[in-house]
This record gives sequence, structure tokens and C-alpha cells, in this order.
Amino acid sequence: MRLYMYVFVRVRVCLYVCVRVSVHVRACFCRTLWWRWRRSTVRPWCPTPSWTMRSPI
Repeated sequence: MRLYMYVFVRVRVCLYVCVRVSVHVRACFCRTLWWRWRRSTVRPWCPTPSWTMRSPI
């Protein structure tokens, strides 16, 4: 039972991290496209979200 709970928590944490990372990457991609459309230069800059600094629980 304890191993099951451990695996369940690990899978949940992984899914949470994957979702957060994918959302951030998508926002960065959209922002880059928007800047490219606004002014024909690509601004290769994406803010580092605060949640990457600490390990999610």
C-alpha cells in the first residue's frame, strides 16, 4: 500500500511539472511569434517562472 501511494504521488508530481512546463513553453512560443509579427525581429527571451526555483510537492 505504501509503495502504491509513493508511485501515485510521484506520477502526480511528474504530471504537474509536465503541465506547468508545457504551459510556460507554449506562452513563450506565442510571445515569440507575437514579437516576430509586431516587429520583424525575434526577441529570444523568456522569463524564468518562480516555480522552477523550488521543487514542487
